This record gives sequence, structure tokens and C-alpha cells, in this order.
Amino acid sequence: MKEKEKIYLLAGESIDVDANQVYPKSGQIINTKGVYDQNSHVTSENLPHIEKRLVDDVLSSWTEYVPAVYDGTIPVPLVISRPGGGHTGWMQCHATSWSCVADREGFIVIFPDINPNAWHFPTQEERKAYYDNASEKGKKADILNLVFDIYTPAEHLLVREMKAIIDDICSRYNIDLSRIFMQGMSMGDFFTMNFAIRHGGMLAGIGQSNGPASADSFFDAEGNPGEHETFVPAYIDFCSNNDIGMLAKDRPSSRLESKEMRNLSFWITVNQVNPYPKLRIIGNENMAFYDGGLAPVVFREVLGRGHGQTFDSADTMWSCFFSGLRRKQDGTVEYTVPDETGYDENAVALSDGKLFAYIGNRKQHIDEKGSRSYYVKVTFEWQDRIEELGLPPGTPDGFEDVLYVPVSFLAILEYMVKTDGEYAELISPKGEYMQVAAGNIGVVVNNRIYCMERQAETHEGILYVSIKWFAQHLGKYISEREHVMYINTHPCSLSPNMAALISELLKD
Repeated sequence: MKEKEKIYLLAGESIDVDANQVYPKSGQIINTKGVYDQNSHVTSENLPHIEKRLVDDVLSSWTEYVPAVYDGTIPVPLVISRPGGGHTGWMQCHATSWSCVADREGFIVIFPDINPNAWHFPTQEERKAYYDNASEKGKKADILNLVFDIYTPAEHLLVREMKAIIDDICSRYNIDLSRIFMQGMSMGDFFTMNFAIRHGGMLAGIGQSNGPASADSFFDAEGNPGEHETFVPAYIDFCSNNDIGMLAKDRPSSRLESKEMRNLSFWITVNQVNPYPKLRIIGNENMAFYDGGLAPVVFREVLGRGHGQTFDSADTMWSCFFSGLRRKQDGTVEYTVPDETGYDENAVALSDGKLFAYIGNRKQHIDEKGSRSYYVKVTFEWQDRIEELGLPPGTPDGFEDVLYVPVSFLAILEYMVKTDGEYAELISPKGEYMQVAAGNIGVVVNNRIYCMERQAETHEGILYVSIKWFAQHLGKYISEREHVMYINTHPCSLSPNMAALISELLKD
């Protein structure tokens, strides 16, 4: 196999700005703050901007990135990366790492421009209100109409334009027609979803990044996926603060009802995947890999980032997903091992009040007796006297809720456990003798006393202990969010939607 080209990042002048509409000049790196939370990078000066009239005499435009290694002798994949509202394809190239990945892998990337007036709305009333307001301001109604009826099943102008651009690229470059991918950010995500529903058979896979697409448009009144051409390998990619610009009243009451999670649900259902994914959490990157069925699905959430693709998003999307995908001539999807694999094979996930745990990417009972894991609220008796004590408002109580499991469950962490429901003797994987007793906060470890966060408890003849203490004793990494705990062998930070996803997986 030919050795891949090396990626080299170019130095540039880093500039902080407050708006996502500021485009970098040559040699500049733009860091947008606030809602959009994006970073640009210095890329090649060889970025041709193409303008052609391909459909209905409408001027179409896009930026092309052709890596230096391309010589036309062998078919190469095509990646279409669509920007968010108000952005150009040129900015999308600079704001993502697609050009870097193209340099290494040898594929071609195009970045279509988007009309700055274009947007989408979940209801006809909202679309009409925007249309009327824009007309009053003198904007061209025919331009707004490009998106005004994008939810209709008719072959829309923007969809026909995208097909024509693909045909144009394929006529000028040696493109592997079985490996055409589309990815979009924000409004580009919305378009990608719409295109995939109508013409998914043209694509080997899609990537949806931080999109605002209203899931109500893709499900029918009974909650089932609406009309769609075929199954499509889908990579749902977003950040935990994606809704940072959304008014509190507009946010769904349940994370599972968010637009991103509903889009994930759409493709899980359409692609008929195994509903129990393989999980991977490394640092603040949370991923779930769904396989089986007709086409794979990947979920990725990055903790603490806003409405913008993380700079590594493109590489992760390619390395963990697109690199193993191909659309065969009979319409089926061939999914081979991607360039990067690896899951948390030894992780344990638990949630409040559940009969089940997620152990090594398998859903299993907590024990054979029907016991449940449960959190206990640890309160601070002076919390209501913060002002009286002269402490600043919002002072935390210093305590965390404690997750209890039957002491027998510690066998999952390779403890040897012997218990009568009131006492327990354990041998740790390190060979230590340990002992706990109901009502006692202490742990005997090789004849020394240690202290748990809270005492052991007995319920219906079963002894329960804090799993966090025993996991940390073995050097495990713990992350907790919204009464979900993830125990891992390496550093991990559980994201909000991953926590909701795990809690849903573990329900009775």
C-alpha cells in the first residue's frame, strides 16, 4: 500500500473576532467567539472559485480543493462539505480540516456557497412570517423561495443544483462514483439531511454537524420516519453547547427530543441498526457506533463546544466512518473496517434507578436478584444559610450524590466478593483483603481503615456500596452527569446527550 502523504499545519496570524461572518485574509487564522465557537486555519492559496449556470439559468458557485497528489490516474472519493447560513464555501474550507485530510488521503473536496438569505423554519407560519418581513425589507422573493418550500416533496431547485454540481465535478475529475460523501454544518447539515432523504442512493455516507433541521419535518404524525429514498450511512456530529443561542423556552423538555437526537433516531430507525451501540469516550469526545442492519450510524458529541464544527471533526468523520464506506451498484452499502477503530471494551455505564448496566458495550442485569443501582442525594445542612455564613452566592455544598450498587456487582471490576447481606469480604484485583459492613463508612484494606463517600447500606437483605470509591481504588476514571456514571480505563468526560442516550439504553 502506498504511504500516505504527511499533514502539515501552517502558521498564521491568529485573530479573535466576535462574529462568524468575518473571513480570514491570506495567512490569518480566525477564532470566532460566542455562539459559533469555530477556528479557521491557513490553507493552500490554490483554491479556485467556480461559477457556472447549471440549472434554470441560476448562477451556482463553489470552492474546489484538489490535493497536490491527485493526477487523475485512479478514481478518488469526492467529499462535499456545505457551510452554515451566511458562510461561503471558501470559509467552510478554512473553518474545517477537510483540506488537511484530503492532502493525506488524496480525495477531492468541494465547498458549495450558500445564499446568505437562506434559512429554514419548522412550521409554515414561521416561514411565511420571515418571508413577509424579508419582502418588506426589499429582499428578492425569488431568492427566498429557494428555501421557502424546501420541505415539499417536489424536486427542489437547490437539490437539482447540487446534483448538477456533482455531475460537473465527475465530468472533470476521475471520481469514484461509489464513494461520494456529503457533510454539512448548521444549515449545511439541514440541506445534507434533505438531500439524503431524496437522493441517498447517490451517497456512500453523510455527516450532519450541529444542524438545526427540525425533526418534525422527517417524521410522520405517528412518529415514524417519513418518506425517504433509501438507507444512508449517517454520522451525527454536534457539540454539547450547540443550543447556546436558543431561548430557554424553545428548548425541549427532554434531551432525547432535541433536533440532533431526533435526527439520530431517524437514521437508527431507517438503517435498522443494532440499537445497542459500542461506546467510546476519550477526553471530551463522546462517540457511539451503531452497526448491523442496512447501514451504520455514528453519534459524536464534543463536550463544552458551541455551534461550530470542531477542527478535528472532519478527520474523525473520515477516519472513523467514511474511510470504510462504499455504495455498491445494487444500492447496498459495503462497510469495511475504517482507518480508525477502537471502543471502550472495559467501560461500565450505570444510571439512577436502573435494573441494567452497560458493561463492555453489552446491556446486562445488575444482578440475578433484580436489584437496581441508585443515587443518594448528599445534602449540606448549612446550604440554606449561605448568606448568613457570609459565603458568596452559589457556593457549592462540597458533596456529590453517591451511586450505590450491590456489593456483588463489584465482580464486574474483578473484585472477588463474599457477602451475607450485612457484611462483605473482598479480594481486590491487586490481591488486597478488604472488608465492609452495613451502616459503616469505613473500608478495611489490608488491615488499614479507609473512608468511602457514604456508608454501606442494606436493602431487602442485599448490601450496597459506593461503586465510585471501589472503581477509583483501582485507578479507574469516573465521569458523572445527570445521574449517569461512566467508568473507564482512561480519562473521559461524559457529555449531556451521551448521558441521556445511556440512560435510555438502560431503561427497563
